[in-house]
Amino acid sequence: MTDPKAQLDELITIYLNGGSTFDSFQRDYSRILIDDAVDADFSMDEIDYYGDVHEKAEWTAEDLLEEERAVGWIDESQFREWLQAHVRSR
Repeated sequence: MTDPKAQLDELITIYLNGGSTFDSFQRDYSRILIDDAVDADFSMDEIDYYGDVHEKAEWTAEDLLEEERAVGWIDESQFREWLQAHVRSR
C-alpha cells in the first residue's frame, strides 16, 4: 500500500499545478483521507494539516450566494489561494 501522506501531498501538488479539477481533487483527497489514512501513522500536527485541507474543501463551491459566503463558504479560486498559503505555512 502506498503511503497515504505521500498520496495526499501528491494530490495537492497536482491540483496546485493545474493537473486536476477541484471536483476530482476533492473526491480523491477525501477518499484517501477517510478510507486509506485510517490505519496510517499520522502525528497530531499531520492530522490537523491534512484535516484542515479536507474541511476547507468541504466548504468550497461555485456560484455562492451572499448568505453562504457570510457563513464561511468560499469559491474554488479562494480555495486554491488558501491551499497555496496552507502548504507554504507547513
